[in-house]
Amino acid sequence: MTIVKIIKQSWNYYNPFLEVTPLDYFKYLRIVEGSARTCYQSVGEVEKSEQFVKKLIKRGHLSPLEHINISLMIKTDRSVLSELTRHRLASFSVESQRFVKYNEIEFIKPVWFSDEDYIYTNKSYAIWVDSCDDCEVDYKTLLLLGQQPQQARMVLNNSVKVDLIATANLREWRHILSLRTKMDNNPQMKELMTSILIRFEDDMSVFFEDIKEN
Repeated sequence: MTIVKIIKQSWNYYNPFLEVTPLDYFKYLRIVEGSARTCYQSVGEVEKSEQFVKKLIKRGHLSPLEHINISLMIKTDRSVLSELTRHRLASFSVESQRFVKYNEIEFIKPVWFSDEDYIYTNKSYAIWVDSCDDCEVDYKTLLLLGQQPQQARMVLNNSVKVDLIATANLREWRHILSLRTKMDNNPQMKELMTSILIRFEDDMSVFFEDIKEN
């Protein structure tokens, strides 16, 4: 068995500053409020924008949230990718296994294996690592035999790392997070989406504070 490169899934905001600042949050509030007030032809006080948006969400008037898009850089495995791209109202740009030729393959560690799991102490973990090792060896062998990346990729498993950019409006992120943080989800997906929800609650509280992990 060779040593395969194993990493954890991760994500961050995809913008020049890789964060949502308090100023951004205030801007989002004003855009959402202004969009909603266009419907009612009303005016309001700036300092009460959060309360106004909170009432919108409580009433289920969510279309004004569609005016704000949030893009994320996500590093995860192919199983999560296949589930995430089912959300058709989001947009995705995905690392291509057809055109990317891997010199070294990274594998995303399943979240049900802990940092304390090693191949000589956990048989299940050892089997998983061995399968990653086998598919990497087979992939590189096929390349040496003249196969193109799009042909050699057929031996790769679902744990292979994939980089993607995901963009959705606030309403769609609310929908995605409310579904994908539930207990009956793929644990890999649930762990990723829960970490996103926690960060969103910190950075854009009024838009996500009513969504609870369950």
